[in-house]
Amino acid sequence: MKLISSQKTNNDSTINAMDSIDKIVNKANEKLFEEKKLNLIHKRKDSLLLKQYELKIKEEYEITDGDNSYISSVVKYSPDNIFKIFSFEIETCGGNYCHESHKTWIHYNYLRKEYICELETKAIDTIYKMPDNKYLILDFGSDRPQSSITESYKSAYLLWFKNDSIIALQFLEIIQTNMVDNDDLDEFIIYNSKNRTLTYKYSSYPNDLLGVMDGDTLSTYEGVLKYKKGEFIVQNEKITNRVNNKIIK
Repeated sequence: MKLISSQKTNNDSTINAMDSIDKIVNKANEKLFEEKKLNLIHKRKDSLLLKQYELKIKEEYEITDGDNSYISSVVKYSPDNIFKIFSFEIETCGGNYCHESHKTWIHYNYLRKEYICELETKAIDTIYKMPDNKYLILDFGSDRPQSSITESYKSAYLLWFKNDSIIALQFLEIIQTNMVDNDDLDEFIIYNSKNRTLTYKYSSYPNDLLGVMDGDTLSTYEGVLKYKKGEFIVQNEKITNRVNNKIIK
């Protein structure tokens, strides 16, 4: 009789345990649903924040309706929704050409308090989460130092948090001008999340000691960086020189 009683007790315990598991699963699903609703509400709020930031930028740059200036904006979210970045591209025109500049604000939470910090980046392209809770951020932009020359920028940052502080470290930047008109020499920075490597390529005309560009010699820079122990380490790099479109070995 004691064995039968013991079996009944075990069955009752099993049923109670299953009920507890069901309650936990249901609560988890409810929490997930609420988080999704909050994300939707945040995105609606973010569209309003974009407009507020744009008004702030217009006031700072003295941009008025009807002039040739414009503002392009976007919100980028980290893959884990820990933070969001408000990225703005501002083009102001005057004289013979237009000038491009950028404004970036990051919003993040720490101990249920929202923090806002301005970052010095160009237009945000992509955010990747690294395995050690750091983040890789790729950005891009352009500028016009002279009326006939346009410079294209791409760069890579590592970003991480320390308590309520944020650290953003730019470790790679490439610059290429429109003087490089070879389609095979387009500049890029590409991240491969499977093997955690960053590949880059760009070309430029070197300057002499007086700062005058050598239009006959073109140098192409290529390299691969590997993410190890919280930083990107150069694995290999190569420079190819061309004189009058012929590769010099």
